Amino acid sequence: MKKIISITLAVIILVMTFAFAGCGDKKETQTKQKFIMGIDAEYPPFSYMDEKGNYTGFDVEICKAACDYLGWDFEVFGVNWDNKLMQLDAKECDCVWSGMTILDSMKEAGYVISKPYFDNEQVLVVKEDSGVASSKDLAGKDVAVQLGTSGESLLKDEEGLKSLADTFNKVITCDSFLKCFTELTGNAVDAVFVDKPVAENYVNENKGFKIIDEDLGAEQYGIAFRSSDTALCESIEGAVAALVENGTYAEIAAKYPAIVNNLLFLAK
Repeated sequence: MKKIISITLAVIILVMTFAFAGCGDKKETQTKQKFIMGIDAEYPPFSYMDEKGNYTGFDVEICKAACDYLGWDFEVFGVNWDNKLMQLDAKECDCVWSGMTILDSMKEAGYVISKPYFDNEQVLVVKEDSGVASSKDLAGKDVAVQLGTSGESLLKDEEGLKSLADTFNKVITCDSFLKCFTELTGNAVDAVFVDKPVAENYVNENKGFKIIDEDLGAEQYGIAFRSSDTALCESIEGAVAALVENGTYAEIAAKYPAIVNNLLFLAK
């Protein structure tokens, strides 16, 4: 009888052990946070789709590493750049992190903006045989710019480059910078106004183009969160700081030598 009771108790304990273990696993699965990163999927070297159809780029790799550090599930959502903040508000993504220029208008609208992580400037890209040596040479000519970018805003800003834009024949807007360059390739426009790292990446990979060496406006990149997500922003910033501290940030940055010198979290 004692032997039967002992076996019965052992079975009960074993069943309860597995039951509690199962509950623990279920709880962990249920509480694991998912973080959705909003990107422009055509914005190398910060965010783009590789030859295998996977999202990659400096920003994407840093965000994934931050999520891994925090133990969060990581997901990428391709936004329409002109509607990026509306899609953020609609909770289609948890942030906009994709070579995004920090604008005062975003702060004034209540968005939580991270610390800047990259120094950027605007440039003009033209064909090498265009005869264009400066922005003055584009008077009476057509210039393309991507919708929803700081470049577009700068060309409309009275305190920015509106006076320059007014010398152009017209400013043509496209929903991606790749379409801007397609217009330039096909001679539909005479220049593209775009962020310098994107311009450098394009010129390095495509022959027959050049960047006009002219200071047209400095700015900084940051990450945008909804107004209620201050804690979320702080969590991401904390994770990125940890990546800087443990060397992961520098390892990822080394894959993108064209932007390393302008990254603010790396020692100069």
